[in-house]
Amino acid sequence: MITCFSILEINKASLTNSFWPVNTSNNLPLEAKLCFLNQQCLSLEVADTPAKKELGLMKRTFLPKGTGMLFPFSSKRIVRFWMYKTLIALDMIFYLDGVVIALERNAPPCIDKKCPFYGPDYPIDGVIELTSGEIERLEIKVGDQIRIEYQY
Repeated sequence: MITCFSILEINKASLTNSFWPVNTSNNLPLEAKLCFLNQQCLSLEVADTPAKKELGLMKRTFLPKGTGMLFPFSSKRIVRFWMYKTLIALDMIFYLDGVVIALERNAPPCIDKKCPFYGPDYPIDGVIELTSGEIERLEIKVGDQIRIEYQY
């Protein structure tokens, strides 16, 4: 089974005359940390319900560097994320059992329903979305071990 999630973001300049109202009130609390073996950590919002996963980062005009959104899954599955109604470019980290297994860099915003889908063709148990450029800045690579620390 393939699970699909919608994600929305675009830069402010491209929002002029947009028919989607910008909504920054969908921010979730920072409830987790993504940590790497080199001890670098990022703060994460957690999309841990179907409604939160469907909304994701839609309609956000800004995601601070050093933060992101975690999409945990209770069982391993093949997933597809798309950027429909996403207003900012994102990097995506797909992981399984604490190991990065696939990366998507600079997934562009998409306002057309013909948005491409992103995700590996094999099961994962979580996805982390970050501001575009964070994968490169943090030198994240396939095979890196990660640790998720919940703070609630």
